[in-house]
Amino acid sequence: MFGQKEDSVRRLSKKDRERSRLILGIALNLQEVRKVYPNGTEALRGIDLVIQEGEAIGLIGPNAAGKTTLAKLVIGLLEPTSGRIELWGSRFGQLPRSMREKIGFLPEGGSPFESLTVEENIIFWEKLYGISKIRGEEALKEWGLWEFRKKRAKTLSQGMKRRLMIAQVTLHQPSLLVMDEPTSSLDPVVRRNTVDLLRGFANSERTLLITSHDLFDVERICTRIVILRHGLILAQGSMEELQRKLGATQQVRVETSVPIPEALRESLEERFGIESTSPNEFFLPQGHNRGELIRFLVESGVDINLVEEKKETLEDIYIKMVKEDEER
Repeated sequence: MFGQKEDSVRRLSKKDRERSRLILGIALNLQEVRKVYPNGTEALRGIDLVIQEGEAIGLIGPNAAGKTTLAKLVIGLLEPTSGRIELWGSRFGQLPRSMREKIGFLPEGGSPFESLTVEENIIFWEKLYGISKIRGEEALKEWGLWEFRKKRAKTLSQGMKRRLMIAQVTLHQPSLLVMDEPTSSLDPVVRRNTVDLLRGFANSERTLLITSHDLFDVERICTRIVILRHGLILAQGSMEELQRKLGATQQVRVETSVPIPEALRESLEERFGIESTSPNEFFLPQGHNRGELIRFLVESGVDINLVEEKKETLEDIYIKMVKEDEER
């Protein structure tokens, strides 16, 4: 799952591919997808990506990597220059209305109807989707909007407007939800609650595809991460797979109650290879014996406040991967 390797599903015959969809439950299949805009910009340069039903996929990458373009191609807002995109085994234009109604899309710059109240915005989408008022009330409560339901949308903060948009696109409980920067503009508390709700959505056997610059949110929500760079898939996999394939390290952080004397610090650096970050904090690199270190500190009269493992985050992996790609 590293780089642009051809997926085994894509190598099957057409008949066998159709059979595999029934067995594997493929929600989305992109084959050699390219997108060139009229001005000559090549946004995507041959994307191969298979997404199973129930997966939560996070698209990350620098600006102009092709994230938003890919999201819009998936839901039919753009046409690929070449290649093939299938949703549930059919091209978007061939999907019956009943299947299209199973898709939800949150654009990055979208906004609710400003002149309507929060409740009226939801009622509009209730009628459009043909769903019950009860479901609308559930959505308002689910996304923390119930107490604001009588307020006009134009009076809401940017974060609350974003939440209202999320409530609208999830109102009909779509089987495939595509979201472009879903947690942008949210304050920390609302953002945390939103991430928790999206994790619940991702665990409900629905398929989720999100683009985001917030790598911490992606790490918490998604089961698979796809890193785009210059219109290509640089790498993809779960956090564990990416950590393993990149040889990610795991360190131990040690915090002491008082600064460590210089002579003792030099001894620790020589014996254990510690990396100091402050007078009373350091990291023990992977491969060194943590128990032996702690015994040495205790015997040296050092009072230890904290010992904890520190795994590399998605941000660490992303930075390392982009740096390696630049050096090739």
